[in-house]
Amino acid sequence: MFGPNGAGKSSLLEAIYLVATTRSFRTHRLTECCRLGSDGFHLGAEIEGAERVRLEVAYGEDGKFRAVNGTTGPIVEHVAVCPIVSWTSRDNEIFEGPPAVRRRLMDRGIVVEHPASLSVLSEYRQAVDAKRAALDSQVGALREWNRLLGRAGAALVERRADWLSKLEKALDRILEESAFGLGRVELVYRPSPEEALEGEDAMVEALEALRAQEISRGILLAGPHRDDVDIVWRNGPVGSMASAGERKLLGLAFMLAQARLVAERHEEPVVLVDDLDSELDPERVEQVWELLADEPQLVAASSRKSVVSRLDAAAKWELAAGALDRLSEPSRASL
Repeated sequence: MFGPNGAGKSSLLEAIYLVATTRSFRTHRLTECCRLGSDGFHLGAEIEGAERVRLEVAYGEDGKFRAVNGTTGPIVEHVAVCPIVSWTSRDNEIFEGPPAVRRRLMDRGIVVEHPASLSVLSEYRQAVDAKRAALDSQVGALREWNRLLGRAGAALVERRADWLSKLEKALDRILEESAFGLGRVELVYRPSPEEALEGEDAMVEALEALRAQEISRGILLAGPHRDDVDIVWRNGPVGSMASAGERKLLGLAFMLAQARLVAERHEEPVVLVDDLDSELDPERVEQVWELLADEPQLVAASSRKSVVSRLDAAAKWELAAGALDRLSEPSRASL
């Protein structure tokens, strides 16, 4: 798909992502997803599989609405219908942004792989909120919240560590297959506290050791909400070692590695790529496409028709004034 800047390419990809996940890949505020001048939206999508499933997500004066085949059920059921993996320019923040960006990467990964991980994340967030509220209370109460936070936190850390290890292996395979010539990337998990990887009891003990300091300062000093990941390339952090083009290639490799992990456990995910050719020369775009073209459910966008015209794709579309016009007959993958 191609179209000029401002044609709505990113908005279309965002709509696909939002109806599948109930969240935007661009913002946490659904009000920012509304069309200019509107105070709400309604999205619907038909998902073909063993059975046809209709997903809906809406937002307006009455708040947020979601449904699977017209019925609102557990969020886990909704996100399990259509696994989805995306890459946009904002995702470059995983290399240079704050730790929260890399935590979101891990949490999106564990949820796409295991939708039930949403309950683990929810339990941990509730424990964090409760402990923050208890910091002004008596010391004895805080001990109980450390036990709760340790149980939920250890489960979350275990899932993050397992997913990150598998991601690193999948990333190695992607980079070996590619013509990028970038070498390997090492992913070093930095859990908080470090003892969290040893299990619930070790994590609780580490939290208890910080209890006096937390009460004195009035803040939580440890927990998975402070985790981070070092992304190491050529013996240094990607953010400072790689050029803009190299970061883009590595980012797309990250996305494909995630897609392969999903495909190993579920059906093939929908893969969304915004600004396919940004930061890349024509030769690099073709190298990227050699990898992307094998994805059976791919939607990629570019602002340059000359780029799209060179690529072998199942269908090519032009987006203008909110309308999509098909430009080619099917051949292979989808662009």
